[in-house]
Amino acid sequence: MNQYEVNRMAQRLIKSQEKFVASVHQIHEVVEGLIHHMAEQRHFLGTFQELFRSWSDLMQAREEMSEAFLKQLESIEKVYAASCVATNENSERMDKLLSKVEGYFGTGGLDFDN
Repeated sequence: MNQYEVNRMAQRLIKSQEKFVASVHQIHEVVEGLIHHMAEQRHFLGTFQELFRSWSDLMQAREEMSEAFLKQLESIEKVYAASCVATNENSERMDKLLSKVEGYFGTGGLDFDN
């Protein structure tokens, strides 16, 4: 080998090493981009998980409120039924009382259709 061939091989080696270094830099940039992308994905998934957790808490609270509301409606139904029974009993008593009053005093020409 002469000096010219050695220089030429050295130049090819230098170019090859430069290409290798450039490739390593590009791979480094790609890896950095992937790391950044994965960090953003992790942040997104963490935010989504928090959102899902708060949505779940909201649904749980809504279910509890619905159950409490149902219990209140059931108690209102019982009170309303008792009130209707009491009203019917009072109406019957009033009818009996009016019958007695009419029996004692008469209607005096006042006939009510109730």
